[in-house]
Amino acid sequence: MPLYLPGNRPGCRRCLCLLTALLGAPALAQDFELSDDLFRDGASEEQTREPTSRSWLDDLTIELNHQIVGHLNRNRHETPAGPVQQSRGLEVNRLGSDLRYQHLHDSGWLFRASGRARMYLPGGYEHDNTDRPDHELRLQELYLQRSGRYHSVTVGRQTIVWGETVGNSVLDVINTTEYRDLTVIDLEDARRNQWMVNWDWFSDAGTVSTFVNLYPQFNPLPIAGSPLFPDLPWRLPTVRRDTPLFETGIRLQRSVPGSDFAVMAAWLYENDVSYAPPEPGQVNARPLLNDHLLLGFSGNRAMGRLLLTLDLAYSRDVLAPHLTTDPEPMPRYRQTDRLATSLGLEYALTTTRQLSISVAVERFEGPRTRDQARLRLAEDGNSGNLLLRYSESLLNENLQLSVTAQSSLHGEMSLLNLGAGWRINDDWSLSGQLILTRAEAGSPLPGLDEDVRLGTTVSVSF
Repeated sequence: MPLYLPGNRPGCRRCLCLLTALLGAPALAQDFELSDDLFRDGASEEQTREPTSRSWLDDLTIELNHQIVGHLNRNRHETPAGPVQQSRGLEVNRLGSDLRYQHLHDSGWLFRASGRARMYLPGGYEHDNTDRPDHELRLQELYLQRSGRYHSVTVGRQTIVWGETVGNSVLDVINTTEYRDLTVIDLEDARRNQWMVNWDWFSDAGTVSTFVNLYPQFNPLPIAGSPLFPDLPWRLPTVRRDTPLFETGIRLQRSVPGSDFAVMAAWLYENDVSYAPPEPGQVNARPLLNDHLLLGFSGNRAMGRLLLTLDLAYSRDVLAPHLTTDPEPMPRYRQTDRLATSLGLEYALTTTRQLSISVAVERFEGPRTRDQARLRLAEDGNSGNLLLRYSESLLNENLQLSVTAQSSLHGEMSLLNLGAGWRINDDWSLSGQLILTRAEAGSPLPGLDEDVRLGTTVSVSF
């Protein structure tokens, strides 16, 4: 994903996207006959509550948890540096604290903040990594929202979700994600918040939403020692911001009985950073950034207990990985277009049993180069993944059972997660997970083939 400096690309595209987000949506909102008063009559009915003499501590939630995950089997796989034998034993050992504060004022103001602290204990790969400290602090959310009858403005560190297919949408690409290890497998848990301004207009004709992100971030790589750490012969440095970066987008949504439809457009940076081999004599790979135009459509249809979802995404001028046909393949990147779609099915078997199945598929168009005879797409044809999730509540919803199964479209990688959670009382809870993975030798993570992991988490909240 290359970094395009001003002058390397016509500036009219950037200006068009920014003006569309900042000026186009208000013009559409005028067609909806919105009130001239930005926040007339204060908050909506859902966000209004009776004033009480509560303490600010009543809005604060603190959770302490301790998580351990063990690697139960030995696994031998080949790497560029030779064969590697993985050992059994403790893999994750971390003590965490999560804080959440939310205050909703009856005049339509909402303040929300959340953060987490992690202490890495002996035996875990994070503690054993000598290049990192044995603790981590992260600000998750920090935003202020003002809502009225027709408008809502949110400023700060937040999440914006596009698309309808939960957990597997090709449009849910605005916020970055972090898959540190196999303890996080769901997109909802992997999202990272970013500093943005989000503005929504409401009317009987539909909703218009715009956002501006003046400091786009990128998906962080797993740290060394993680089972998801890429095994490469060179170092992968962080992105250097030589020029200002920004993202912006607009989304129009309309609801009809039983369905929701939306169209959207955005100027985004690919969340995953691609890397080119280092220059001769260097050890650091070269990060490649890619800004591109995204056009999308999403919709759903409810039929009793069944919900069908559809997402379509067209990305213009993205980088696609290619390999040469030389005896020693070398990665190259060429600009091309990408068409992606995700289909989902959610079914409520009962009030306590839920099932969802989805598939996401993407395809790159042919490379834009005259030397097409020497280049081919690194992933031949379509690529994507399948996702199945099942959950059930038992014993007055104190016991939660879940099954999550993921697989690449062609089956070269797959994961099965069996989870159980027990709510002991209002404060204490206990959960466990059994993780089974499979990966073929030619897959991106061959070290996960025939792996078994078992983990448990104890939590207390107050």
